[in-house]
Amino acid sequence: MSRYRTALDLRAIGSFVVPQAPPWYKDAACLQVGHDLFFGPASDLPPEQRETTEEKVAREARARAMCGGCPVRPQCHTYIHGFPIGDQVGIWAGTDQDERRVERRKYQRKTAAQRRAEGTAR
Repeated sequence: MSRYRTALDLRAIGSFVVPQAPPWYKDAACLQVGHDLFFGPASDLPPEQRETTEEKVAREARARAMCGGCPVRPQCHTYIHGFPIGDQVGIWAGTDQDERRVERRKYQRKTAAQRRAEGTAR
């Protein structure tokens, strides 16, 4: 038996809300594989069933490689940034939650600097 929970299991226990899939999702490379590769096992499993650091690194490398060749990667990147940062778990568009958090901070700093520059130029 796999230590990974299926999407049906997660919906049944209410672990997270699965939104309606956007139209571009039908062309996503991950659709052919399933979510286990991109989200990993549940974090509330007993210690002996949890993913090791080495397993996580290898799994995420496989997920990132799949994202690298995905035809809808730009749409996926835009889509995941539409969610609150706490809801952005897993690998999306080849990035993990921490990488997306850094991207968001850089974007916020850039726009704040632009606003300050516009305010002084007026």
